[in-house]
Parts: sequence; structure tokens; C-alpha cells
Amino acid sequence: MKPVLCLFLEDSRRRVQSRLKKQLQGDPAPSNLHVFTDWPRIGEGGIEQLERWMELYPDTRFIIIDTWKKVKPRGGGNKNSYDADYEAIEPLQRFASDAHVSVLILHHTRKAAADDVIDELNSSTGLTGAVDSIMVLKRERGQGKADGELHITGRDIEEQALGLRFDTEFCNWILMGEAQECRRSEIREQIIALLGNNELGMTPKEIAEALHLKGGTVRRRLSAMLDDGQLAKHKERYTLPTYG
Repeated sequence: MKPVLCLFLEDSRRRVQSRLKKQLQGDPAPSNLHVFTDWPRIGEGGIEQLERWMELYPDTRFIIIDTWKKVKPRGGGNKNSYDADYEAIEPLQRFASDAHVSVLILHHTRKAAADDVIDELNSSTGLTGAVDSIMVLKRERGQGKADGELHITGRDIEEQALGLRFDTEFCNWILMGEAQECRRSEIREQIIALLGNNELGMTPKEIAEALHLKGGTVRRRLSAMLDDGQLAKHKERYTLPTYG
């Protein structure tokens, strides 16, 4: 097995061990897994130490850095944010290319939502423009088929969005399918649960208001559910079907 280098720079060793115990469920940690909770920044020996690592473990093909803020060079001088971000990550991009190794860098998003998920990253376009691929995890807190969505885009990959669910027992994310299909399934389940508590039925407007959804989205889903036999309709009110 190829060596994997993990720089978990926001964690203590105790926290890393606790997480691994959950994920491994009693199995021993892989011998090829190397974890560090401290590493110098870029510009302060960080790249040089990565290069020394590759000399010791030339078969390494995957490096995880959590988080970018912990290895990012200090200060940007008088440069604008685009130039500062681009030049900050450029040495790491060059290292990955020269060493033929994949480097996964974890970075935080802004709290505010945006029309384009890439704009939710807490950085300028200088950072996103310098890397080969970008994955943005949008976590939805609550119940449903998916607890989050992973949006993926890059220079050599097809843009896609995947629905994920977090498994608290094993501390892992589970792939549920395409995000759009997961959202559709979740809305159907929400409508069925809502109408299960309303025997007299509800209008599309009432359902939309109760679920905090757009009216058009609800009407389309109700029509599809009616066609699939999941709902019954009397005048303008939708109910669950009765059998027998």
C-alpha cells in the first residue's frame, strides 16, 4: 500500500486517535498512514519538509492538509487579494506537480450562501484559479436522505453535485446519489409526513408555506407524486391515498 501523509493541523493527537478508533472499529491503523499535527508554513520550511518527506517516502501519492490557513504563508504585503492568494498556493501547486502527488487541501467556506458554490470559499478567485480541482461540501443540518451536498468542479473533471449522509457511528460520509435526486426524494418524504398529520388535506400553497419551499417546486412535486399514486387529490386539496 502506498504511503499517505495526513497533516491534521487543527487537531490534537488525542482527537485524531479518537476519530481513527471510530472509523476503524477496533482494527489496527494502516501501516501506510502517517499523521502529523504540526508542520511549518509555506515560506518557513513547509515545502522543503514536504520535499524531504518525498525523499524518504517516494511512493507517497496522496497528501492531506487540514487546513490551508495553518500552512498559508504569513501576510500578503501590498498585493491585492487575488495575487496574494495565487502566489501563496503556487509553491504547493508546483510541489505537487513536480512530485507527481495528489494534495488535498481543506479550507473553510464563508457563512453566507452564494449562487455559485465556488464563491462560498473564504478566499479570492486567486486561490480557486490556481488549483486543479475544487470540492465544496455544503452541509444541511437535519433529517432526510442527505445531510450534505458535495459540489465538484475542475479542469479535467465533469462538474457534478452529490448527495451525502454522515454516519456518526463510523465518522464517515456515505454517498447517497446525485444531489438533485436526493433533494427530490427528501421533498416527497416531507410532503408525505406533512399530509399524514392532515387528514383533510392541504393546498399546494399551504404545503409550500409549511415546508418553507417555493410554490413552483411544490406544485411540480405534487403533480409527479399524484402520477405515481403516492397522493390523492380532491378539488385543490392533496391527501394521502386511502386503500380498501
